[in-house]
Amino acid sequence: MTTNLLKDENTKLKTRLFFVESELGKKDKVIDDLLVQQENNFGLPKAKLTIGKLGGIKAETHLVINLKRKIRDINNEKLLFIAEIDSLKRNIRSSRLSELEVENKYYMDECARLRH
Repeated sequence: MTTNLLKDENTKLKTRLFFVESELGKKDKVIDDLLVQQENNFGLPKAKLTIGKLGGIKAETHLVINLKRKIRDINNEKLLFIAEIDSLKRNIRSSRLSELEVENKYYMDECARLRH
């Protein structure tokens, strides 16, 4: 009796699995059609398929690729600014000294002007 119930349940699960797999295939076909339609309508390059961190496949469109490139460029600019700030911090003594020299020259010129 229990073997018959298990066989019936197994058959139902196999049928359901087949139905779900066919629906998944239909959804994949719709996604592919939409990507092709997007490429044809907007002139965008075909999406690149990559494997995500969790093992799933994801499509990277032109927009995503451009945004990643912008992020990389901005990070490079940030590193350049940090390097420039560090060099200015190292040269703060020399810049302070040059400021004092300019100020001293200004006072000397002002004193010479006031004498005449």
